Order: sequence, then structure tokens, then C-alpha cells
Amino acid sequence: MEYTLSQQNFEEILDRWREQIDPRLQDHPEVRVNWSIPMIHGTKQVTGLRPGLSLEVDQISGQTDFQIGGQYTEADIRWQLIFLVSGCLNVALHHYDRNITLQTNLQHNLFGFAGIGTLGVWHGLAKQAVQTIEIAIAPWLMDQFIQDCGIQLTKEFEPFINHNFEHSYYQIASNTPEMEMVLHQLLHCPYQGKLRHLYLESKVVELIVLKLAQVQTTDSSTSVLRGQDRDRIHAARSILLDNMEHPPSLLALARQVGLNDYKLKQGFREIFGTTVFGYLRSQRMERARQLLAQGKLSVSEVSRIVGYSSPTQFSLAFKRQFGVLPSACIHK
Repeated sequence: MEYTLSQQNFEEILDRWREQIDPRLQDHPEVRVNWSIPMIHGTKQVTGLRPGLSLEVDQISGQTDFQIGGQYTEADIRWQLIFLVSGCLNVALHHYDRNITLQTNLQHNLFGFAGIGTLGVWHGLAKQAVQTIEIAIAPWLMDQFIQDCGIQLTKEFEPFINHNFEHSYYQIASNTPEMEMVLHQLLHCPYQGKLRHLYLESKVVELIVLKLAQVQTTDSSTSVLRGQDRDRIHAARSILLDNMEHPPSLLALARQVGLNDYKLKQGFREIFGTTVFGYLRSQRMERARQLLAQGKLSVSEVSRIVGYSSPTQFSLAFKRQFGVLPSACIHK
């Protein structure tokens, strides 16, 4: 059986929550809502950062397969940048006679907008905790970002840029290593009060900049990728992640996926925004951070698992990425 928590349900919960708290706090920029309905548990934390910009962190799990959804109204008009932090979600959008189905995976992001009248449904799997980070941007504020940065987005985004809010479009892309780093910093904000608010806003703006850089129009004639090359680049990425301790050489990796080393290097930078081994290094550090946080392994053991023969070199690389030594991340 599936249980649905719609956007309307959430607004009702939020209204009741506001009625129960001190009236002086009703305009507080950070709101946390806990919900528990049959077989589904979760939280939603909404942080208003500035006019037109908010951050939403959702955590939800269900004893059965579940779906969360609702119909977008004029009050919901906004750009959405969504990062899947844990779990797996399938997204279905229904708008008149057009249906869009998207499968999101870890280390990927979803960027776009839902038109007025669109029914959006997010499907989750039983007993699988899902965490998402969503950045919601008002159209007028996105106009400013696009104009200030001189960005030219692809034609699929034109309706919303031209304030035609009857259309829906979403694009899935892999997170860049820079995005992964900012997401980690955002989830582990070291500050409280006004400093926390300022810190979160700076990280959200940084993610928007990184995303706009990722989706800006590129001249297809300059791309080195043709036909199934993109699938081969993604296959190369999977091989790297599966062999993190002993990765293949660049030439060996290129042969495994059926590309020459030039196309592998250029294609990897085109899709993921970094070099092949720059991406590997970033993913090694993220894997190391997760292992250290579990508190079951020493720094030397984690160093070896992620492919470093020297704990000293590992510690230096870790500090370059996260700004702290690995020992500071071991869960006490």
C-alpha cells in the first residue's frame, strides 16, 4: 500500500505548527516540521535566506513504498535545484497530455521548474531513508543571477526565462566535485544564529553559480563527444568508483570503455567539470569522510581503503578538500 503526503498536507501541517509556537517566532526564517503518518516518517526544514531564495532539507523514510506529491499552483512558481543526498527517488511529472519520468541517483542533481497545473509525484522505496537538499529560487531572482553572470541557458529553459509558467522542464546531471564539497559544508554548518544564516546563504549561492556554469549553453560543434560517447564516459566513472583502491591507468580505463585517452579526458571534463583523476580524488575524500564519521576505523585504515599508501599524503589531501585533518572527522 502507498501513502501520499501532498503539498497541501504539508501546508496544513505547517499552518498548525505555526499556530502552536510563540507568535513572536512566526516570521522566523527557519522552520522545521516533523510528520508521522501511517508507515511514513520524516522531517522538513525550510530556511528563508533572502527574498526569493530558500533552502529546504527533507528527510523521509517509509515502511512501504511511498509517494509524496501534489499539484503545482501559481503560488509554487519557482526554479528548483535539488540534490539527492541519500536513497533513491523516481520523479513523475504529469501536465495535461505530457508526462515526464526521471530517475535520480546519488551524486546527481535535478534542475528546472514545474509549470502551473503540473502534478509532481516523488516515489521512494520501502525502508530506504531519503534525504534531499532543495534550493528554491523565485523567477525574478533567477533573472538577476542569469543577467549578472552573463549566462546563456539552453533552449529548454527558455519558457521559464520568458515567464511562461505553463511548461515544465527538468534536467538531471552529475554533481561536480566542487558541488559535492559545498553540499558537505552546507550539511555540516559549524555556526549558529546570524552567522549560520549568512553561511548557509553563501553556500546556496555558490551551488547556484556552480549549477549555472554547468548548464550554460555550449557550442555542440566544439564537443568531442558523439553518439554513445557520453554513456562510455559514465561507464568510466563507474569503473573508477568501483576500483577506488587500485584504479586503472588513464590508457587502461580508456581501452575498457572503448575511447581514446584524449576523448576520455576531454569528455570527462565536459560532463563532470574536472579531470579524470581530479574526480577520483574528490570521491576518495568523500568516501574517506563517510568512513571516518562511522568511527570504526583509524585514519591509516581509511587511508588504505581509499587508495593511499601514505597516511601523511592522505591527511594532506583530506585537509586540502575539507579544511580539517582526518582525525577531526572521526565520530567520538
